[in-house]
Amino acid sequence: MTCQFHHRNLWRGYWQLGETAFAIGDYTTAERHYRDALTSFPSYFNAIASLGRVRAARGDLLGAIKQYENAVLRLPDPTFVAALGDPL
Repeated sequence: MTCQFHHRNLWRGYWQLGETAFAIGDYTTAERHYRDALTSFPSYFNAIASLGRVRAARGDLLGAIKQYENAVLRLPDPTFVAALGDPL
């Protein structure tokens, strides 16, 4: 049980570090942390959607759409669905 708890904190921690980096405009660091989260939990929908935000912030709209669609396949969260319309 302790291992699972620690593992869960690891991917959430990486995602939160990515959120912090994104908030200050450091997209390279944000992307690295989101990818680290996905290494720990490959289907973590928040990290996948956050990669979409990084892509959109960099002007890669097709890449952003791909990431958001991937996130929606895992969890059809209205926030992720709405984000698909934002880059357009």
